Amino acid sequence: MDFQWLIDLLHSNSSAHSVILLCLAIFPGLWLGDRSFFGAKFGIAGVLFSGLAVGILGLPTDSHTLDFIREFGLILYVFATGLQVGRGFFASLRDQGFVLNAVALLIVVSGTGLAMLSKWIFNLPVESSVGILAGAVTNTPSLGAAQQALKSSLGEAAANQAGTGYAVAYPCAVFSIIMSLYLIRRLFRVSLEDEVAKLNAAQEDTPDTPTSISLCVQNPMLAGLSIAELCNVVGVPVVFSRIQHEGELHVPGDQDLIQLGDHLQADCSKRDVERIIRFIGHRDGDELRRQPSSLTVRRILISKLPKHRKLGQMRLIERFHVRVTRIFRSGIALMPDAHTSLHIGDFLNAVGEPQELAKLAQEVGDRASALDHPRLMPIFLGILLGVLVGSLPIHFPGLPLPLKLGLAGGPMLVALFMGFIRQIGPLTFYMSTGSNLMLREFGIILFLASVGIASGPSFFNAIISPNGWQWALLALGINFIPVFSVGIFLRLKHMNYLSICGVLAGSMTSSPALGYSNSLIESPAQSIGYASVYPFTMFLRVIASQVFVMALL
Repeated sequence: MDFQWLIDLLHSNSSAHSVILLCLAIFPGLWLGDRSFFGAKFGIAGVLFSGLAVGILGLPTDSHTLDFIREFGLILYVFATGLQVGRGFFASLRDQGFVLNAVALLIVVSGTGLAMLSKWIFNLPVESSVGILAGAVTNTPSLGAAQQALKSSLGEAAANQAGTGYAVAYPCAVFSIIMSLYLIRRLFRVSLEDEVAKLNAAQEDTPDTPTSISLCVQNPMLAGLSIAELCNVVGVPVVFSRIQHEGELHVPGDQDLIQLGDHLQADCSKRDVERIIRFIGHRDGDELRRQPSSLTVRRILISKLPKHRKLGQMRLIERFHVRVTRIFRSGIALMPDAHTSLHIGDFLNAVGEPQELAKLAQEVGDRASALDHPRLMPIFLGILLGVLVGSLPIHFPGLPLPLKLGLAGGPMLVALFMGFIRQIGPLTFYMSTGSNLMLREFGIILFLASVGIASGPSFFNAIISPNGWQWALLALGINFIPVFSVGIFLRLKHMNYLSICGVLAGSMTSSPALGYSNSLIESPAQSIGYASVYPFTMFLRVIASQVFVMALL
């Protein structure tokens, strides 16, 4: 059989040839990442190493095609990640965002300082040093910024030399940070299941977490007030989902009057429990929600937006005699009020008669299958806005060139915002978990395969050169020393291991490290930690690489 057609295809520069190279890198890379080495798996990072192997083969490649696939894969990955963790990201900024970004700043400064120190000790050219730094922190935008500065000062050859340093350092850095995360886990004998349980318990114990209590009305000043008036005078968000008056248990209407001795089921935040108890009376030992009655609780999925998005405008009490006691959004329990806006993907905990709850469910959809079909228009709108934001030049005094967030930082910022607000007018930014995971995995695989194929030839030439192993060891040190040291410090401060993984990966803007940590166990903590520091770190890395060049020229 004549195989000349296959030989011609492998040595062509066609689109089919580029697709074959990508598949040759991706398939064995995924297999490699799923294998366990000394109890650890490289996960998706295995695609980078198999990509390097394909690149070393020296087959012709279309650099323009690979560049596009690499950048588009990165955009898909960071956009889907930002969309997934948007709400948790802004919540983390309120809770401990300043501390986490201070940790990221420490890692950036210490890594840059180590790179400067190594340049002076080993008398390296500035172009090699900044390339090693960019690769050691796995930050492609910082390499691009450094190459622009080098090209304007030293010419094209210096910019290419920085790319070679990056190619040698990048795979070493990926190995280094994954090994750091693995060693921290082994050193502290971390149980991943225990870490998830601690995260869930901590989330339940926060003051904003909703809870439910039964009360007996004993304050004589409350006698004769309506439920609506009682909610106003209490002064904190509260929902009265049940009332027992003269032995009759039902869902109270806004105009129902309360009397001394009535029993109420109140849903409120944990921080407000004592205030409500002191104001109304004493706490019942026998909760109303556990008493036999025709009332039931149903969790209803918002798969179709109602005519009015605000909970108060839906007039649920008047229309269905139903009370909403919780709203679950992105896994977070929220206390509802009249001004709460509903979004696609929200779950409502509602109390009422079964037939009335069925009517409410029909109005808002309550069909998970309706959310399986991805909404593509908002995704491409978000990517468009993200690329525009990332391309926006930001001028700083004293810098010869404007800074840019790039094709990673821009889409990430836009996606974080979209994930937080969830909807603008008719545009819904909800994405199901399965669709989001598919987009993330597909994007990061394309990115890593393209980087590996493009870096393979220069990586091989550099690694066999007299300076190659020196560069590789320097990259390991620049990455490992800050990451491992800060990781040990955070663990000694009792930070959750999964959050540490996310923060360290974000501080190194390392998508492979995030992919590795996500593969350990299912939890949003890694992605939230990553997104909490990623935008600030990306900005710092781009600045640091340009300052590095200008300071050492």
